[in-house]
Amino acid sequence: MRALITCIVAVLTACPLHAQEKIESSEISFYVQTSGGNPAVCGVDAVLIYRDQTYQRGALAGVRASLEWLEDKGNIGLLLKVSGIDFPNADQSALEKSLQNMTAKLFRVDHSFVAVDGKTFSPANSSRCGEQAAFCGWYWRPASAAIGAALPQGKLAIGFNREANGLEISLPLDPNDSVRAKPDEFRAFGACMTTLVQRAKANIQEPTK
Repeated sequence: MRALITCIVAVLTACPLHAQEKIESSEISFYVQTSGGNPAVCGVDAVLIYRDQTYQRGALAGVRASLEWLEDKGNIGLLLKVSGIDFPNADQSALEKSLQNMTAKLFRVDHSFVAVDGKTFSPANSSRCGEQAAFCGWYWRPASAAIGAALPQGKLAIGFNREANGLEISLPLDPNDSVRAKPDEFRAFGACMTTLVQRAKANIQEPTK
């Protein structure tokens, strides 16, 4: 009996706690915001369109997720912002049309997180932001650094749920196609990240003796 229980626990532990939906379409871009002519924010913006088998019986839905890294007093912060969109009148041929021409309805993202190679990284703190349907969460090192390092490797996923204590949905965030299509954009983003790391090292305060 003890062996059986151990086996069941092992199986349950190995099972993912969220459903990974299939991406139907995605658009990922990189950007840099400056302050006084110097890089201040290194960002990634992603629109991920999927068929929601978890909540909407396969209806077309999407999320817009942004990840913004910045330096603060020797630390590297990461702001995650996620908002959700339903397309209630979309049919099977919807993806052949422009999303801008489709009826869209915001849905509330109750909670969101980033997963790295299947491992969940929950934000250190979170709040409503922008429109009230959006979720914002903050990360700091070492989590912010781990997420940044995993981005170009295609090992990130955006996780979220649409209701409190609801089932979590996971959408892979693979930037490789965008990196190939927009190499200059990605190089500027990479240079920005390098600048933030160097600035953080320079701003780390010596411990008080």
